Amino acid sequence: MTTVFFALVGLSIAGQKLPIAKKKTRDIPNEFLKLYQEIDESLNQATQMFPLKKGKSCPLFAPELYFAGSGYGTISTNSQHWKNLCTTLDAFKKLKMNAVSVMIAFPDLTMGDSLTVISFYQQLVNEVHLRGMKIFIEYFDNPPFSPHAYKGLQDDISGRKKFLNMKEKELLMIYNKIQPDYLSIITEPGTMMRWTHLSFSVSELAEWVEEVTTHLKISGESSTTQLGAGAGSWESEEYVTKFAQCKNLDYIDIHMYALNSTAKSNALRFDSLVQRIRKIRRSINITIGETWLYKRSETEPVTLAMYKETFFRDNFSFWSPLDQKFLKLIIGIAQKENISVVAPYFSQYFFAYYTFGEIESTKLPSWPISVPVSWNKAIDSIHNKKFSETGKELRVLIGNCSN
Repeated sequence: MTTVFFALVGLSIAGQKLPIAKKKTRDIPNEFLKLYQEIDESLNQATQMFPLKKGKSCPLFAPELYFAGSGYGTISTNSQHWKNLCTTLDAFKKLKMNAVSVMIAFPDLTMGDSLTVISFYQQLVNEVHLRGMKIFIEYFDNPPFSPHAYKGLQDDISGRKKFLNMKEKELLMIYNKIQPDYLSIITEPGTMMRWTHLSFSVSELAEWVEEVTTHLKISGESSTTQLGAGAGSWESEEYVTKFAQCKNLDYIDIHMYALNSTAKSNALRFDSLVQRIRKIRRSINITIGETWLYKRSETEPVTLAMYKETFFRDNFSFWSPLDQKFLKLIIGIAQKENISVVAPYFSQYFFAYYTFGEIESTKLPSWPISVPVSWNKAIDSIHNKKFSETGKELRVLIGNCSN
């Protein structure tokens, strides 16, 4: 994955009383009570500024289909794994999702059995389309700790050129052979450079985006695939403002996590960024290619250990009311700014959480190893046709929107 944001007592804004969070304080572990209240208050404030409007259209919702990521290699369509993917697509459809997000990471296509992998994704695209859904592919990079990570490139002109040429080769495979509905070709430039130890200026990456999108569209094999590029909301705004000037780019993709801010300030920053983009190209589409509620206090340190701890917190059911509020906020923002696609990243929690303190939860490994474990729990719930309170609420929220 990439990088992964945001009063039990009454709060008044302009004389209006905001609703009290549904979760009772006695259900929240004492060690998280203050943080819960802090995030809840921030979400309440943000929701006042970006209210969900019933009857107004919603964006495409594209939850992450985690086990379809390229890191899992080739998958036989006769396997239980494939059946699980199809059953998950059906479950997303029951939750009124109209799209699905899948991550293909560099260099999985060129270093493996590319023909078999491409065949798998072609069949997956077909399954998605048979359900009347769209497929949103995020093209990312394998992290340095992954056995699939590409290593050995020098941070010089030759090394950087080889890296970008290899990425373009894979993007051509995805565009011409897999033909997704959406293809985000770069989404977190800072993360890419940190993981690869290669350095690129904003202008260099913008020129590459312009060249790649031109080459892809000239190839003409997938005229319906929309091409996007962007950055994390915490990264320099110059990335998206430069990318927006690329004439063959169809959309700007922003990852929205409040890594260093509250839900309120992150929402305002995103809103301001969207307006800056639209001043450059009024007609360009905007997507939120990854998002989830970031459960960290502003007073907690910004360290790798804290980062891992924050994402591990997502596992527990007492956060569900705040996850629901966050999703309502995201829809409100999407309605206001006419966002095309929203991709909730940790979509396993639409089906199952862990109960804090119970034996099962104490056996969870640390993050990120906990992610596939939590997804296995979600798969069990999917087969049993069960949804979490967060999943049920999102279905209601989407149902309140117009088609």
